Amino acid sequence: MTQNEDRLHIQNIIRSAVEIDGYTKGMDYEDYTSNESVRTAVATNLSMIGNEAAQLSDEFKNQYDEIDMRVLENLKRANYNEEMELDHHYVWNIATQDLPLIREKLSDVQTRFKEEEDIKGTTQDTTRHNLK
Repeated sequence: MTQNEDRLHIQNIIRSAVEIDGYTKGMDYEDYTSNESVRTAVATNLSMIGNEAAQLSDEFKNQYDEIDMRVLENLKRANYNEEMELDHHYVWNIATQDLPLIREKLSDVQTRFKEEEDIKGTTQDTTRHNLK
């Protein structure tokens, strides 16, 4: 797996987390529990986050061990089933408390990627300029 593939997976995780935030913004727990379409959308996006996290390279997971990728990977099993889901607290807490922190950490990782790209780009441009 390449670093570019890891970057794409991180971008997709952040995108899904932003979508979840959009679905739950302004809601309280009672609003969330009474809105089946939001619960379904949140579960779908959590599952997508889990699938993306599972595809990250071991190198990436080791390098950024401040993010517990196992927790994210386990989200791939998230699904919404009205009959089975009697207590919504677990998903609600992930969506409103855990994901914003994870999203922030992953955004920091994205920033580091961009800075590394900029440094490499500057170094390459300087090298090319010196060769002329």
